[in-house]
Amino acid sequence: MTWLELPWLSRSESTGTTVQLCDRLLRHGAAWKDVKGFLRDELPEIGTEFSVRWTAVARRSPEWQIDVECGRRTSGPLPYDLLEDALDREAAVFTPGDEATEGLPLLACPCGGDRTDTAVLLLSGVGLTAEMLPRALAVARALSVAAGYCARREAENRRIDRLTSLLEIASSLASVRESEPLLELIAKEATRLIDCDRASIFIWDRTREEVIACPALGVEEGTLRLPDNAGIVGEVIHGGGRLRVDDAYSDPRFSKRVDNESGYRTRNLLCQPLIDSDGQTTGAFEVINKNGGPFTDEDEQSLAQLCTQAAIALQNTLEREDLIRSRQRLTEQVSRSVEIIGESQAI
Repeated sequence: MTWLELPWLSRSESTGTTVQLCDRLLRHGAAWKDVKGFLRDELPEIGTEFSVRWTAVARRSPEWQIDVECGRRTSGPLPYDLLEDALDREAAVFTPGDEATEGLPLLACPCGGDRTDTAVLLLSGVGLTAEMLPRALAVARALSVAAGYCARREAENRRIDRLTSLLEIASSLASVRESEPLLELIAKEATRLIDCDRASIFIWDRTREEVIACPALGVEEGTLRLPDNAGIVGEVIHGGGRLRVDDAYSDPRFSKRVDNESGYRTRNLLCQPLIDSDGQTTGAFEVINKNGGPFTDEDEQSLAQLCTQAAIALQNTLEREDLIRSRQRLTEQVSRSVEIIGESQAI
């Protein structure tokens, strides 16, 4: 017997086409690299299976929002009570239709097998009945598993892209010989890699108990000196761990001084210590205002990896500049000695 000869797949069986659809979802999910692209491709098939005019995947994160939808939705708001009920009970639920759904029956199925997945498959159409709940729940579960395949492939591709970018950045940093353009390049590459608005490197001057922000965008002369115990940066360099703040102004550790001086407003930030090859903390690296939402775990990993490259490049550049200054001082001393000898009276 072949797979297609299974009696469950027979069109004479009421569940035959549903099993075929679940099989299709699982096979296609393994091939897609983009979750939303996969959903956009498969929701029309699900709509056809249940003969509905609207299909969607909604998610609570923490507010309810539509990830992907297909067809014409009712003009009213989402039936939030129905969605919450489906998630709380971890069960498919059905409503025959009311004013909120313009009289159309609506079916909601949780996609995941546990409470960590807050996605819900929604179906709306005149032909829906409560008897379709088992079939819809099976499709929702297959859709969730298939979307999980896509998400893992998508995350892996992002990781590969991130590592490729880090290699390119490391190569660029190695070619810069002076600290000021190096710091500017590091900040620029950080905003590109992590997709955020701004970035600053804080160099720790232990002797003066200060941190020097460079570049400090929006501040006159592009540099800013702060006490080394101030704000998030102070906590990071003294504590030695990274910090992620999703709402800066509600966090008591956040110092508003830079915002007040520059006119800028920080929404969220991610800060990581800079540690040199000797294991000593030399400063902090801060990225500000993630585009499109809060910073993620992937952003933390990216910044940690970039900090390693930046700290090494900065240490090498500063040591080189120290050597150049020492050589210049030695050259000046030798020159002055030659002048003194040259001006001496003959004995």
